[in-house]
Amino acid sequence: MPPAVKDLTQKVFGRLTVVRESAEKAGQKYWLCRCLCGVEKPIRGSSLRGGYTVSCGCFHREQVRRVDGDQVERMLRDGSEVEDVAATLGIHRQSVIVAMKRRGVSIADMKFGLKKTPSESDILYTAGIFDGEGTIAINRNKSAGGGPRWWLLASVANTDMRLHNWLQQTFGGHIRVNSRKNPARPCYHWTLTSRQAADFLRLLRPFLKIKGEQADIGLEFQSLVQGERNLGRANRQQKLKERLQNLR
Repeated sequence: MPPAVKDLTQKVFGRLTVVRESAEKAGQKYWLCRCLCGVEKPIRGSSLRGGYTVSCGCFHREQVRRVDGDQVERMLRDGSEVEDVAATLGIHRQSVIVAMKRRGVSIADMKFGLKKTPSESDILYTAGIFDGEGTIAINRNKSAGGGPRWWLLASVANTDMRLHNWLQQTFGGHIRVNSRKNPARPCYHWTLTSRQAADFLRLLRPFLKIKGEQADIGLEFQSLVQGERNLGRANRQQKLKERLQNLR
C-alpha cells in the first residue's frame, strides 16, 4: 500500500502558496500554486518540498535581469564552479546558466575553454586539418521555455585519439566517441560550441582555403546570437543555417 500523500494545501514555499491538489504527471504528484505575482500553475510536490521551486518563474527572471554577465563569465573562466558563483552573488545556480546562454556561452565549453594562446604554427596546422576533416554547423532545438535555441558548432572527426587530445589541450573543447559503426575502430569527435566555436573559427579564418565561406557564415550567425533580441533574428538565423548547408 503506497504511503499517504502529505497535504500541502495552504502551505507557503517562497513566493508560492499551495491552492489545491492537481493532476498527476508521469506518476508525480503536482499541486496548483498561486505566486505572489498572481500567476497560478501546477508545481511538482518534490520540487516544492526540496526548495527547488520558489516561484512561478518570476523570481528567476528577476535574478537573470540583474546578473552582471561580465562578472559571472570572469568568475567561471577563472575556475569557479556554477554553485560557487551563485552563492557568491546570492542568486540561483540556474540563473548563472541562463545568463551565460543569453551571452552565447556554453558552460561545458567554458570548463574546457581556451587554455593558452596557440602559436601561429599550431593555427596553420589546425587550419589544414579543419579544411579537410572539420565541420561547421548551426543547430537548433527547443529551449526549456519552449522557444527555439540556436547554437554554433565547430568539430573535427577522426579515428586517431592523439589528434583530439592535442586539439583539446591547445584549443579547449570536449571529446566524445562514436563506436556504433565500427566498434573495433571508433571515431572521435572534438567539439566546440557557441562563443568558443566562434573564437576558434576567428583564429583559423585567415588560413582556411576550403571552409572559409562556411566560417564567415558561422561568425555572422554567432554575432546575431550575442546581439540584441528582436523579432527578425530567428529568420536570419534560419537563412544562415540554410546557406551553410548549401555549401556542404
